Amino acid sequence: MPTWLESFSFFFHFSSCIVGPSIEFSDYKKFIYQTHEYENLDVVKIVKYSVSSLGLWLVYTLIFLVGNIYFPIAYTLTEEFGEHNIIYRFFYIYASANILRSMYFSGWKLAHTSMCFTGLTYSQSILKGCIVSEDFNKGICFDYWGVEIEPNAKKKITVRFIRL
Repeated sequence: MPTWLESFSFFFHFSSCIVGPSIEFSDYKKFIYQTHEYENLDVVKIVKYSVSSLGLWLVYTLIFLVGNIYFPIAYTLTEEFGEHNIIYRFFYIYASANILRSMYFSGWKLAHTSMCFTGLTYSQSILKGCIVSEDFNKGICFDYWGVEIEPNAKKKITVRFIRL
């Protein structure tokens, strides 16, 4: 059983309390006590991945801020928008909806980046005593390439739980 302090620190840490992404309590406890894969975290790897993740956050934020200037979704509610042909309306709605989604991607990426800077998202696979792979994908909220770009509809709606 976790102690009261462990429970409350898990319930109210930034990523799970405010914006998500969720992680398992066992991973959180390993991180707090610096055991298992968190024993010898390489700060250089943490900073390198976190800065690249912060760069992606900046890209999503700029897409939303700049795109919202040229394709505001509120324009679709005006009389003037209804006077355009159907092809124009289709592409405008498609563009403005994608730009609006980038606002959510931006928030989720910032939450994941904040966890990356602590090292909490680090995971590794060990096979026969050797480290096979290392990544920072624990607690990831969304997979942009796997959902937005994936042409197969079944893969878009299938929830995959991968446990290393």
